[in-house]
Amino acid sequence: MSGALKAVGSIQAGNAAYKSGMYNAAAEEDAAAQSVLAAGAKEGALRRNFRRTQGEQLTALAANGAVLDSGSPLDILMDSATEAELDALTARYEGQQAYRSHKAAAKLQRMGAKSARTGGYISAAAQLAGAFEKTKNGA
Repeated sequence: MSGALKAVGSIQAGNAAYKSGMYNAAAEEDAAAQSVLAAGAKEGALRRNFRRTQGEQLTALAANGAVLDSGSPLDILMDSATEAELDALTARYEGQQAYRSHKAAAKLQRMGAKSARTGGYISAAAQLAGAFEKTKNGA
């Protein structure tokens, strides 16, 4: 009888670990989706901030009588635009990396969950086999 109870306990433990792992996988999937949304928001904010900054730069340069279509003022504007674009692309890249990381973690959680459930069944079978052997040998 104790072998059967141990087997049931092994199955329950395996199923509990499976449910926990699948819950964690779902949480990682949610985090993956959120990382893409957050990166998009950051990228958008960086681009909006650049447009505002660029407007301020144009106003300041024009107020100082600078010719905006050539020379140093144009270089300043181009450098600012390049830096802003790199910042926006970096935000996007970081979001993509976080997405991939969370997706991989979710996959590992699912694999672990399935392994735990299978392990519970294998342990239960071993418990039953051990109990049968003891009963067979008269112990």
